[in-house]
Amino acid sequence: MFSIACAKATIYASMATCRAFEFFFISPASAISSAVIVRTFFEKEKTKYIGTWSVMIMLSIPLALFIFGFIAYHAGYRWIYWIPAMEISSFVLWLSTSGGIVSRLQDGEAFQYEATSAEASLGELCRLPNEF
Repeated sequence: MFSIACAKATIYASMATCRAFEFFFISPASAISSAVIVRTFFEKEKTKYIGTWSVMIMLSIPLALFIFGFIAYHAGYRWIYWIPAMEISSFVLWLSTSGGIVSRLQDGEAFQYEATSAEASLGELCRLPNEF
């Protein structure tokens, strides 16, 4: 949403404000990424995916400067904002049509997690262990 606002901005002050909001709202996602990896993958897979995530974070900034510098030079600086907006909207569209089911294999048996309601998800998060 803020990327589109940056692309449509006519003055620098509104663009700077939209960029500030964009950075503010993306910060929690980048801060909890390793926790999401730890909770998503099995023990034997965690190190591989945390290493992959770390490399992606380290290489994304210099690679983005190179790629979007080329795009800004040849297509205009507003495409720096339109391309992430298109990527995010396609990801949201994919999430909304995928059904929210993740299938994984563990010990030869398939099990599924399905997010059917907010109450079920919240109940899973707030469940206390039986043993202390």
